[in-house]
Amino acid sequence: QDNSKQNNLVICDYDLFQELYQIESYTCSRLGEPLLLCLITVNNRIRGKATSSTIAKSMEVLIDCFKNTLRAHDIISKYSHNQYVLLLPDITQAKGQDYLKKIVNDFSKSAFRSLIQLEYALLPIAGTKNKNGVRS
Repeated sequence: QDNSKQNNLVICDYDLFQELYQIESYTCSRLGEPLLLCLITVNNRIRGKATSSTIAKSMEVLIDCFKNTLRAHDIISKYSHNQYVLLLPDITQAKGQDYLKKIVNDFSKSAFRSLIQLEYALLPIAGTKNKNGVRS
């Protein structure tokens, strides 16, 4: 996967993603800004029904969903044959959830909706507040 900027979205290989993660994590921690890490997984809705080519095509559709939802400074990388990892700087957990719900909703309008199910995990990395309102 080439390092490129497509539709103002940073899409890079995983090695570069790891470097950008280190930089963003450090910067956001120092500035007290929020940073979210997300893993999106493309799974068979019905065991054994989706072929590897269906999963590959659905991963391409998912990139289009990212382009329609995410911001110019969000960072995306393919993590495995059926997973993307996203780095979402300067965004709250609630807003991150909203973005991911929109991505899932957009994907559900695709031709793959009957075969493919999206699952995601969203993890705060920096700039979150603990119960006492103190940034971690």
